[in-house]
Amino acid sequence: MLKPRRPEFRISVEDESNLLYSYKKGPQRAKINLVRLTRQTIEVLTRWFADGSIRQRDEVKLIGSYLYRVLFGDKIQEEFLESLKTDGDPANPLRVVLSFENKARELATWPWEYLYLPDDLNRGTAGTFLASDTKLTLSRNVPKMAEDKASSDDEELRILVVISEPDNANAVD
Repeated sequence: MLKPRRPEFRISVEDESNLLYSYKKGPQRAKINLVRLTRQTIEVLTRWFADGSIRQRDEVKLIGSYLYRVLFGDKIQEEFLESLKTDGDPANPLRVVLSFENKARELATWPWEYLYLPDDLNRGTAGTFLASDTKLTLSRNVPKMAEDKASSDDEELRILVVISEPDNANAVD
């Protein structure tokens, strides 16, 4: 028996000002909310994050909230929240695909896996990290950088595969 097709919310960042998103309708254009102060704040927080200076949950929520606000302006946020409400199901999670075009290379380096849907007192909802929400799966596609060297036939291909199959999965300590 075939599984039902997973609902999908796609966001394609074209450059530092524009994105395309699609859910059930065709692709729609939206503007990225990236003012200078927001960019500077994200860049500083990203550096601190990379240095290991950010360790507290509220600090990670802060950078995730900034990242969320960059992508999810009014129009796209309404459709995204509606998609979560109608298609967010732990049994068949909403697939959120975030991709970056070459013109958005710098934005692609930011830690999008920490996207945080902030608390909303008007809706009465608690915030959540999108990557850990059981009603959705988040994936990020990053463009291949033009300056990446082409692989040669001499190079060794390395693959890491991790499979979890604990013997005592039902054991209780």
